[in-house]
Amino acid sequence: MKKKGAYWRKKLHRPRIRHVSLQDFLWLFIALFIATAVFVIYQADLTRSVSPLLKQVAIASLSFLALSILITYYEYHAFSKSEGIIRRGPKEMVVALTFDDGPSPEYTDMVLDVLKKHQVKATFFLVGKHIRKYPQVAKRIIEEGHEVGNHTYSHRDLVPSSKRRLYKEIFETQKVINEYLGINTRLFRPPRGIFSESVRKFVVNHGFTLVLWSVSGVDWAKMPPALIAKRIIRYAHPGAIILLHDSGALIRSEGHSRLNTVRALDRIIPALKEKGYRFVTVSELMNISAVEETSVSAEEFAIKY
Repeated sequence: MKKKGAYWRKKLHRPRIRHVSLQDFLWLFIALFIATAVFVIYQADLTRSVSPLLKQVAIASLSFLALSILITYYEYHAFSKSEGIIRRGPKEMVVALTFDDGPSPEYTDMVLDVLKKHQVKATFFLVGKHIRKYPQVAKRIIEEGHEVGNHTYSHRDLVPSSKRRLYKEIFETQKVINEYLGINTRLFRPPRGIFSESVRKFVVNHGFTLVLWSVSGVDWAKMPPALIAKRIIRYAHPGAIILLHDSGALIRSEGHSRLNTVRALDRIIPALKEKGYRFVTVSELMNISAVEETSVSAEEFAIKY
C-alpha cells in the first residue's frame, strides 16, 4: 500500500535513532585499543623500533574496528534512501518485540511460553528452511496470535545478490509461509540487517516493508540475561522496535543457545510494562503511525482551509 504524504516518511523512515549499538562496558576497551594501536603506529614512524609486521597488524586492527563501527551505524541509520524502511514507530508508549532466525524446536517454544505468561504479542521473522524443518513450532506462533515476517529462506547475507537469488530467497519463503501457515506477510527483514540499495528497491518494488530495529539486545553475543535485559530496558523508547533472537548463530542459521534471551525476556516485559509501555506487533505499530498521519493531515487541512 502506498504511503501518503511527507509525514509518514519523516516519522518512520528518517534515520533519527540515537546510536545505541555498542555496549557501555566496551567503551573503555575500545578507547584503550585505539590508543595502543595509534601509539604502535606512532612509535614505528619515529623510532622504527616496532617491526613492520606489528605496524601492519595495528593498522589492520584499526581498520577492522572502524569497519565494525561503520557497519553497526549503517544498520541503525543507513547512508542511502530510506523509502520503504521502518526502524521505529511513532512517539507513543508502545514497543514492538521482534525475534529473528526461528523457528527453533527448543527456544521458540520457550519464548512463546514467556510471551503467553505476560499476555504479550510479538513479531517473529522466520527463516524459510526452518519453517520446513519445524512446522509445528511455526504454527504455534500463529495459533497464539503472534505475527510473522519473512527472513529469507537460507539466512545467507543478501549482499551481494543477483535478482534471481533475491527472488528465490524471498519468494521461496513466502511460498513456505503460505503452505505451512496459510497466511501471507508483507514484512521483510534481511539477515543481520545488512542490505544494499538494490536489495531495498527489490523489496519495496515487490510490496514489502523492510523492517529493521532501533534497539538491539545484542543477545547473539552470548551476554548474560541481566545485561540483555538491562540494555533493552535502558534504551527502550516510545515506538521502539526491539531486536532479539529465538534461534540462529553467529555464522550458521541455527545452533546457538538462546536460553539467556528467554531468561532476559522474563525481566524485560514486566520492567517495560511498569514504565507504561504497551506491546504491539510491527503491523500494529505501522497502523498507529498511519492513524497518526491521517490525524495530522486532517489538522493541516483544517488550518489551510
